[in-house]
Amino acid sequence: MTSKIAKHLDLDDQQKAKLAVVKDEVIAARAESQQEHWAIVEEMIAQVQSDWLDQSKVAQLFERHQAGQTPLMQRVLPKVAEWHATLRPEQKAEAVEHLRRWMERYGEY
Repeated sequence: MTSKIAKHLDLDDQQKAKLAVVKDEVIAARAESQQEHWAIVEEMIAQVQSDWLDQSKVAQLFERHQAGQTPLMQRVLPKVAEWHATLRPEQKAEAVEHLRRWMERYGEY
């Protein structure tokens, strides 16, 4: 994915290095959270398989999931901001165009 971003935005070597830091941080953070993620998935599967859906349990599972996303964001966002600060205006404009095309393709929820 980072090579595609680098190509589309025509990143220089410094920008590619900063983007690699973002990628490494995301991979590390996700690896640390995988055990909790799969525990939540298994509990959700158990709820779907049950005769009676425990709404409070499902809500609790969603809250656990959201709570796990906050540390990931807090860990990764500073690295993303460092990389973003290196982008030239035309690179930001190109990134916006790609995001707009992605939204057109996949639409809203």
